Amino acid sequence: MTHSRQPTSSRTVGAWVAAALVLVGFLLGLVLSYVLEGVLAGSTVGDERSLTADLVGALLTIVLVLVPASVAWRQGRRAETDGDPRGAYPRLVGAVLGGLGIAVVVVQLVVNASSGAY
Repeated sequence: MTHSRQPTSSRTVGAWVAAALVLVGFLLGLVLSYVLEGVLAGSTVGDERSLTADLVGALLTIVLVLVPASVAWRQGRRAETDGDPRGAYPRLVGAVLGGLGIAVVVVQLVVNASSGAY
């Protein structure tokens, strides 16, 4: 019994690339937020954190996570519309990774605010 394999559409491949870029965007956002914290919090005394630096870093990280997650969703949906049912997998992976990345950033902000770091 032979199985005919359906060729993978370019939109499915693009959706997988975008889903992988969610992690890259998250890590890049974290690195850039630490750099911003060092630049913007240079005028604070001691170990005080800057609320402005944390908010800018969080917003930057959210954007860097949300953009590839939405591209993965859109490309996966288009692949499904074009007849490739495998587009659902990168769409789901991108949505889960994007949601987790945003949740981590929000939890980090809440923990910093509730611990009196500002």
